[in-house]
Amino acid sequence: MLLSDPVDDEFVFDPKYWDYPFASTVAVLVVSFGVRGLKDIYYATACQLLFWGFGHKGPDGIYNALAGLQAGRGEWFYAAFPTLLDTYEGITELRRTRTLSTKSIIRTGSWALGFYLGRTHYLGF
Repeated sequence: MLLSDPVDDEFVFDPKYWDYPFASTVAVLVVSFGVRGLKDIYYATACQLLFWGFGHKGPDGIYNALAGLQAGRGEWFYAAFPTLLDTYEGITELRRTRTLSTKSIIRTGSWALGFYLGRTHYLGF
């Protein structure tokens, strides 16, 4: 007897459903080098779960949360590429749809909250 529902084949782990699969994977790898502790991982996980909770696919919540956190700490070496990728995605989406979607708001909100938490040293320093 199974206690949970099986995961769909078209779930969020399949890169063919992401916006920029290669760039998103590189962004996650880059920001992972700047992780300082378990609190960083908890924050990134919470942002990713929120991103998935709204029905979006891909690792955008993880790399935007960590990029904002690292930018707030002044670690631009790790935060630059994911921040530029998020900016590019946001501008492209805004030009295409002429409005801000929940996807853009969650991505940029995760970055902004991470920046604030990093700047105020709330998540360690």
